Amino acid sequence: MWPKVTSVPLFLLVVASLLAIVCPAFAETGTYQVPPQQQQIIPITLNSGDSASGSLVVNGRGNVDFWISDPQGNNVTTYSGQTEFSLNANTSGTFAFHIFNLSTDASVSVTLNYNVVYEIFGMPQEMFILLVIVGVALLMIIVWATMSKKL
Repeated sequence: MWPKVTSVPLFLLVVASLLAIVCPAFAETGTYQVPPQQQQIIPITLNSGDSASGSLVVNGRGNVDFWISDPQGNNVTTYSGQTEFSLNANTSGTFAFHIFNLSTDASVSVTLNYNVVYEIFGMPQEMFILLVIVGVALLMIIVWATMSKKL
């Protein structure tokens, strides 16, 4: 049985709200204490086509090297010190952020902040979700208009 004509706009609002809530973007922030001459490794799982971007901030004094490795362990990119970075995954798997403390006598505190954009059917997830919401809205408007004419 078809819903009442008056319930269609309410249903549309509920569907759009649920899609917006269920599919948020992924963001991560972490602060790490890295001992002298040691490294901190932070894993991140990406699919081919996904991207990550963010920043590394050294809290207080200290120098670090920062690099990103692919699932095979190859260095994708290398940075020195505080930096902003970006990564486009050309393969699926677990990538790693490496933070190496260059100091020989003191730990260093670093904050890593990054966002991940997941790809769905070759487009960023936000664009895909927007297209789904618009598609559902148009479909519901067509159904509502068709049912209104029959009444």
